Amino acid sequence: MLKDIKAIIFDAFGTLISTGSGSLDATKQLLCIKNCPDIDAKAFYSKWKAYHTDILLSSESFIREETAFRRALEKLYCEYAVIGNGYTDADILINTFDKRELFPEVLKTVECLKKDYLLCIGSNTDDYPLYRNLERNGLYIEKVFTSEALKVYKPQKEFYTSILNELGLSCDEVLFVGDSLVDDVFGPSKIGIKTCHVNRKNISYTDIIPDISVASLDLIPNFIKMLDKN
Repeated sequence: MLKDIKAIIFDAFGTLISTGSGSLDATKQLLCIKNCPDIDAKAFYSKWKAYHTDILLSSESFIREETAFRRALEKLYCEYAVIGNGYTDADILINTFDKRELFPEVLKTVECLKKDYLLCIGSNTDDYPLYRNLERNGLYIEKVFTSEALKVYKPQKEFYTSILNELGLSCDEVLFVGDSLVDDVFGPSKIGIKTCHVNRKNISYTDIIPDISVASLDLIPNFIKMLDKN
């Protein structure tokens, strides 16, 4: 099943890099500053993220994630009648993006896998926060592909095909690893890439089913070896 794999492409945020509660904490801080105690921070951030995604995928030309977050907050301010400049106030969230920590098992897993595979990152992110987090955490990955560099976002097929073209590899030679069923399983599988879902939240699969499912990244090396023997 995985005998031909030459490269493993990891999603970044939520897969290698933990987002923790940073985004929600920033949202709570923003609503406190704006004196909006009646607005539920979790629901507010959920809408913020949803609008951000809609803006990214509906834009006629490529825009950076940072810009989408700013425009999304402007939209939320109108919806919730919050007084202020949503475009600039989004700094409170954006300034947290480069201050994330790795999941505990990442460095050990990367050291193990890089002996046998070309390791890459394929992430829906602007360049700066990702490269800054990699530097801060001492994580070196040979090939890094961001949406800002590729000028396209997951789950659009051009995101994955662009990476394959850059690597000079076929679908059968790549395993895509990530925590998002849409971006890291559905998207790559549509063009024939094998997928591994990092299921830290123990969700049940229905319509979208990965080739491999693991609870944490450190299970991947043995899982691959086991499948290769079958």
